[in-house]
Amino acid sequence: MSLLVCSVYDKNKHLCPFDSGLVEKNVELYFSGCVKPIYDENPDPEDGIPAKELGPINSWWIAGFDGGERALIGFTTAYAEYILMEPSRAYQPIMATVHEKIHLSKVRDYIELFCVVSWGLAIQVVIEFCEDNPEVAYEDLLNKIEVRRMKYNITL
Repeated sequence: MSLLVCSVYDKNKHLCPFDSGLVEKNVELYFSGCVKPIYDENPDPEDGIPAKELGPINSWWIAGFDGGERALIGFTTAYAEYILMEPSRAYQPIMATVHEKIHLSKVRDYIELFCVVSWGLAIQVVIEFCEDNPEVAYEDLLNKIEVRRMKYNITL
């Protein structure tokens, strides 16, 4: 199911961020919005079914960020899975924070990958240079790493 104009709240009807650990601590969070079939690509909420007090949320998840420009965020309840398409106006600031966290985690993943690749290249240089020059001096090895680092503009 797709969910448009959605809000997430606790049993006292206070808006709550779903990514703050409340779901994992078994705090019952509910949501409301306009429900539409997943295959309906029309972004107009008027075509959907207004619903409130859906839930409680058993889990939340992120999908599709590997190859897409935008991450899909979803909820799982005992009865269905929902993909959050658009927050309500009141819930927009909370969702903006969620999206920011998602993008920051993706940036962190790219940085970690770059570090692994950089260190992998350094290790490869060391192995190849030592195999070709078994009597290599330590200073020569450091110089070879530095030359290769500068060639590829890598910061180690």
